[in-house]
Parts: sequence; C-alpha cells; structure tokens
Amino acid sequence: MIDANYQVGDTSAVRLNLMGIEADSPGRDAAGSSRYGLLAGAATGIGTETRATLLYYRLRTDDLPDYGVPLFTKVPGLPRTDSGVLDVPRGSFYGLKARDYQETEADIATFIAEHDVSEALKLRNVFRAAKTLNDYVVTNPGDGGAAQLVGGQYWMKRGTKGRWNPTRTVANVTDIYGKFGQGFITHSYDVGLELSREQNKNAAYVVYTTAGAPCPAGFSGASNNLGVGDCTLVFAPDPSDPWQGTITRPTPSRNITKTTGVYAFDTVSFGDRWLLNLGIRHDQYEVTGTDVAVTSANGVITGETLTPRAGDWSFTNYQVGLVYKPTETSSVYVAYATTSTPPTIASGDQNTGAGTGTGNLANVLLDPEEVTNFEVGAKAAFFGERLSASITYFDLKRENAQVQVSAGVYAQVGEAAAKGVEVGVTGAVSDRWNVFGGYTYMDTELVRGAYNVVNVGDPLANSPKHSFSLFTTYEATEALTLGGGAYHVSKSFGGNQGGAGGGTNRIYAPSYWRFDAFASYRISANVDLQLNIQNLADEDYIIRTNGVHHADYGPARQAILTLNVRY
Repeated sequence: MIDANYQVGDTSAVRLNLMGIEADSPGRDAAGSSRYGLLAGAATGIGTETRATLLYYRLRTDDLPDYGVPLFTKVPGLPRTDSGVLDVPRGSFYGLKARDYQETEADIATFIAEHDVSEALKLRNVFRAAKTLNDYVVTNPGDGGAAQLVGGQYWMKRGTKGRWNPTRTVANVTDIYGKFGQGFITHSYDVGLELSREQNKNAAYVVYTTAGAPCPAGFSGASNNLGVGDCTLVFAPDPSDPWQGTITRPTPSRNITKTTGVYAFDTVSFGDRWLLNLGIRHDQYEVTGTDVAVTSANGVITGETLTPRAGDWSFTNYQVGLVYKPTETSSVYVAYATTSTPPTIASGDQNTGAGTGTGNLANVLLDPEEVTNFEVGAKAAFFGERLSASITYFDLKRENAQVQVSAGVYAQVGEAAAKGVEVGVTGAVSDRWNVFGGYTYMDTELVRGAYNVVNVGDPLANSPKHSFSLFTTYEATEALTLGGGAYHVSKSFGGNQGGAGGGTNRIYAPSYWRFDAFASYRISANVDLQLNIQNLADEDYIIRTNGVHHADYGPARQAILTLNVRY
C-alpha cells in the first residue's frame, strides 16, 4: 500500500493512495482473493472561503468465493450435531477452482464544491457518478440437494448460483448550512436536496455441467438441469475436481430508480448545557423497469418472459434528540428516529422492477417497511480527557414486512424487534497504555411472522445476545509497543430447517473466543515494523450461518508483518 500527499502552492494539494492484495483464506486454502485499487484526489482553495475537491476511486477484485460448509440436514441419516452445522474439518471446501469466481468492479468519481458566504451561510454541492459490476458463479453446498449414501460414502451434488449485475449511478447533494444566534440560544443547521438516478441490470446465469467429477453408480438425480456429474464426497470434497460446461447469461432484467430527498436538520443550543437535535426528511422513490423470467433445459435457454413493472413511493421520516451536559467532559442524551425502506430494497431481489408482493399481493405495490429506533445513553471523559467511555440503551422495531398470514394469503404485518445495551471505552489510561473495547447485550425477537409460527418468538438470525471486544497496547520502551486483543461472541440463532417427519431443526453458530497479538518496533523516526497475529490459538469457530443453507468458518491463525515507511 502506498499513500502519498503533495502540497501544490499555499492552498492546493494532491493525494494518491494505491492498494494491492493477493491473499489466501487462512484455514480454507482453496478460497482466495486478488484485488487492487486506487484513490486519487486533488483539492484547491484549502483554508479559503471557496474550495473544490475532485476524487476518483477505482477497485477491481477477482476472488474464489467461499460459501462455507453444509448443515447436517443435508446429509440424511447422520446423527445431529448440537449446532446443526455438519461436523467437517475447517478446510472442507465444496467449490470448484475450475468454475467458480467472483469479479467486482467499481469506478466512482466525486466533485465537491464549497463556498462560505459567512459563518451563518455556507454552501456545499457534492456530485457523484459511479459504475459498478458484481459478476459471479459460486458453489453453495446447501443448494445441491440432499447427500446420498452410495458405496459406504456420502456424496452430494454441487449446487450453483450466478449473477451478472452492473449498475450506473448519478447523484447530487446540495446543502445550505451554517451557525447563527446570539446569547443563550444558537442554531447549527443543514438544509439540503438529494437527487439520484440508478440504472440496474440483473441476470442470473444458467450454469450447466457437461463433464465434471462423476457421480457414483446408484446416485439418483445424476442428470438434471444442474448438469451431469459434478458430484463430490461430503467428508472429503476436492476443489480441484475437473469441470467443463456452459455458463449462459440470459437477457437481464432492467430497472431505473429515481430518488428525490429533501431534508432539514437543526441543533439548537441552550447555553452550555442543553442541546436539542431536530431533523426531518421527505423522500420520493420511483422505479420503472422490466422483469425477465427465464426457463431453460440442459443449459439451453428455452424461453424468456418480459414483464414491465413500475412503482413509486413517498415517505417522511424524522428524528429528535435531547442532550444534557452535566460537566464539560460528560453528557447524557435521549433520541428517537424513524426510517423507511422501499420494498424494492427490502426484498433483496434486484431482479424485480417494482416492489410487488407474493401470492394475493403479486400485483399490489407493497408499502415501505418502517423502522423506529429509541436510544438513551451517556458519555464521559476521564484522565484529563485521554480516555472516553459510553453506555447506550437501544430499542429498535421493524414493522410492515410481508409475511404469510394463512394458507396462500399474504399481508404486510411482519414485525421484528431488537433491544439492548452497548458499552464502549477508547483512549489512553496513561501516557503508555491505550485501550479500545466494548460490550453489547442484544435481545432480538421475531414478534410476528408466517402463519405457521415456526419462528415466532425466536431470536433473529446471526444476532448474538452477548458480544465483547478488548484490545490494548502498552509502550514498553520508546521503540517497542506490545499489545493484544480478546473477542467473544455468544451463540447466535440461524433458523429452523425442516427435518424428518416435517419437524424443525434449530440451527445456530456456537459461541467462541478469539485472541489476537500485536507488536510494533520503531526502527527510525520514519520507519517502523508491525506484527499482527490474528486468532492466536487457531480456534475453529463459525462466524455466521446463512439462512438454513450453509455455515461459514472464521479465519484460522494468520500473521501479518507490515513495514511502514513515512517521508
């Protein structure tokens, strides 16, 4: 990595940041990533009333993606593990080096212009143009169907998914802001207009295997629309298996999203002790496009059905907060805010051109999902303001999600809730000793879901009740700094998966501890050497479960040695 800054004259400067990475996935050798990028910027008018900044960001990635390991329900007949995650070695990789890939591209240009008329009136305009691409074909061990016992060994079909998703976005934000007032009451305000337009194309690849790792004799379903062959041993998958086949991109679905947002925020100060934060925002959100439904057989696209879609929504959200400062170095606050998510985003399905529902709501525009968030907390600084600590209670509720309320009938009545306490600390205990850490207690619940109430009352997926982190460094000498970190996450619910007899099997990621180590040595005023060792004990742990399909291991032990040179 290179980060270079250069001053040009008294009020101008340029900056260039270059990055390149070639990396394997620790403990899962088949997976890996290759990426490079740059951030270039030029600014003029620095320190004056009129300023301009031009930025360009570019990123390219080429990864062999990792979709984890299967769940035990994918292997009928095996005794269940406690967590429901299949008991296979951490390095078990079910993808294919000969086929799988994920390539992403991002090119983003930003121009910022600012002018200060006075302290009470300042103008800022931010214009951004972006082009991105997400392109992948991956193996998902949860999508290949159930494993089968053949010849005394378990075999499974590799399941694939693929996506081609380019987007082009243009956005502009104009702000008028400043600070005014005299005596006891002052205002710090910001009024703005946001406009954006995004063009999105989306196609799901049709992947078909013509030659690959053969399925054993007696394996049923060896020839289907996933292709012939392409089987692997459940307990000894080989990512180097051969593969030949076709990857066909159908006509993509297309949609254009236009948004207009107007907002106003004001922080009102009442003397030195009280602050009142007020905000309101109104959004107009419009989507037009064409959905494409694809049928295929043996890797050949046999039909495409194009359906035009259109929808528009408008919603208003607000926030209010009150801050009291008992002393110059402490404060307590209370805040309440609302947000809205249009259904085209909430569904997570970028293939749809408009936010229609399912079943009886198939041709009905859904209302936005609503989220309300309440917080109360306190912050304080200690040891001459070197160390700061905070505590927050939060209560978040998400409503208006589409759920099935009876056989074949859907309605927007789904509700989820999360509440808890978060404690944080950061800064210096002494001139030599620094600490950074936090603890979060979070109680989540699906309040209302599908009519069969399988998950009602369950915690939300991948939402651990307890999470803890503490990282500390100590300057042992003027040149040598030592440190380490401890991280704990309690078990987190993953979902219910149907088992034999139509029952449910609760899936979860087990709790884990992880420990890291750190050392740095200052070779000279401009050169230092830094060593980071992550997962020092080489702990096997699951960082998340992906629905009820598969589970993902956390990285194994890895050491990163960095040489920092400043000039």
